[in-house]
Amino acid sequence: MRKIIPKKDQIQDLATVSEILNSKDNEAVQKFNSLNFQQQLELVLDTTGKERLELLYLSDCFNSLVQAMPAPEILFTYEEVGMDAALPIIAATSHEQFTFLTDILCWNKDEIDPSALIGWLQILAECGDSKIQDWLAKVESELFILILKTLVKIDKCDEEGNPPEFLQSRNIFTIDGMYYFEFLYTNAIDPLQTILSIFRDEDPDGFRGIMEAVIWIDQCQIEIYTSYFRQSRLSEWGFPELEEAMEIYQYFAPKEREKVIQELEKGLSEWAELDATPRYPIKLKDQNGFLSISLRYVENDRRLARFSHELVLIANKVQVADGIEDFSFQQNISIASQKTTGYVTLGLAELSNSDPIKAAELIGRVHTERLFQVGFSQVEDLARKARRLAEKPERFNQLHSTDREILKGLLSSKPKFYTGDKSLTVENYIDFQEPEQIQECQKILKRIEQL
Repeated sequence: MRKIIPKKDQIQDLATVSEILNSKDNEAVQKFNSLNFQQQLELVLDTTGKERLELLYLSDCFNSLVQAMPAPEILFTYEEVGMDAALPIIAATSHEQFTFLTDILCWNKDEIDPSALIGWLQILAECGDSKIQDWLAKVESELFILILKTLVKIDKCDEEGNPPEFLQSRNIFTIDGMYYFEFLYTNAIDPLQTILSIFRDEDPDGFRGIMEAVIWIDQCQIEIYTSYFRQSRLSEWGFPELEEAMEIYQYFAPKEREKVIQELEKGLSEWAELDATPRYPIKLKDQNGFLSISLRYVENDRRLARFSHELVLIANKVQVADGIEDFSFQQNISIASQKTTGYVTLGLAELSNSDPIKAAELIGRVHTERLFQVGFSQVEDLARKARRLAEKPERFNQLHSTDREILKGLLSSKPKFYTGDKSLTVENYIDFQEPEQIQECQKILKRIEQL
């Protein structure tokens, strides 16, 4: 599991990456392949962008390394370096990884996005015949039917062998003289012709079955079915449905919060081993913040691994619950991750009385989602008090401008902290990150209450 803080072994790893990449070509290949597979994978996951690509290309087990990477990490690399540079990685993905990329990149909320879908099929075609054959052999038939119904109109000859009436269109294609395709988007012609031709050559019976299904199956029915199973797949990657995701915003009253400590795990021996679920890094903005300092006192790698794993899963839930979807996948996760680490920091600070050593004892021993909920509860306490104060608007005229902005942030549908720093966000509001921000708001609300 990717570690969150730069402990000694990470510093050595980073030096190793630099040493390898700065070596001459043959020497770099030799150095990287002298590492065992797990060491190679850890170095790859500890890098990003072009550095990651360079390391992967050095390996004698390129395909195996790619397929060992969590699919979100592959998506990050794709967004960082672009399609052309990432194409060899996409071509090497397993079917499960490729399906995850399809589920994220080709959908807009619960609907398939024709433009994004065409772009993705162009990438599939660029990956070569072998990748296309593998995809055709394993793709969920309902998804393939939906793709075709979205991008083409399909009909076939009548009983006398006469072609369908829509042949007047210019965007017509047929492989066998039986089924005819009218392309609804001109930029879908090349990739679909390639994919359909390979499909017909490799599996004639399967080809006929899919064509008949596209002609006769109701589009609404297939959309509902495909969307349902897409959500099931995403849930396996830690992106639950909205109702489940909203459970992270469970409120604990102040007297209930101390009970969270009673949920300490009995022992490390009872913990299940973590698999290759998402390992992308939760980047902490302030390395001198309370959470970063507390993590330096955690010496047990398994507890760090558990904590990191749970942070990622919570960030996924935050993304779903808050409807964060306006940017790239990487940007969306980054926004959700900042809120996640912020609320977890608040929870740790309250339960440890702001003692980083005591906080370190809780990390990886208390369920991290509970820490998030304790942090959320602190912010909710502020918001509730702000709403009560807002019932007497005559007080607002007596407030300093900064106090008014802080109150405004607390009264928003998703309470924020007013920073006054225009370099951070357009509106100068951020999700709560540190206990000092809670304390500052408490002082201001108390001052307003006394007016």
